[in-house]
Amino acid sequence: MVPSEPRGSRHAARIGILGVEVTGFSLATAAAWATESLDPPFSWSQVLIETAVILIVGIVTISMTQRLLQRIKTLEGFLSICASCKKVHVDDRWVPIEEVLDRGSDLRLSHGVCDDCAQRLYGEYLTGPTKH
Repeated sequence: MVPSEPRGSRHAARIGILGVEVTGFSLATAAAWATESLDPPFSWSQVLIETAVILIVGIVTISMTQRLLQRIKTLEGFLSICASCKKVHVDDRWVPIEEVLDRGSDLRLSHGVCDDCAQRLYGEYLTGPTKH
């Protein structure tokens, strides 16, 4: 997650992706109709079958895209939080949780131990850099 990003920008990007897909499948349908109408004799059955296939592929594709975008939203919503001082690991640094939460987002918190607290709590047991 990038906390400095505006709150609605990811939502707008998701809507944009779905809009591009809908537009693409609409253009594919229009092309199928145009091709059939410009290539006599016009066959209603063929154009309806092509339209149905494009519609089915479009619905499946858009449905899968929506599920993937929801999964991305869920995965982006996880942060590592220090179990001791409650600092949050963002952009390779530990910052106070209030700094992240004040920016407003759909977050779920996870636990970890920041470098300062690991040293304070477990310093005698540490041999190398702490893991996040």
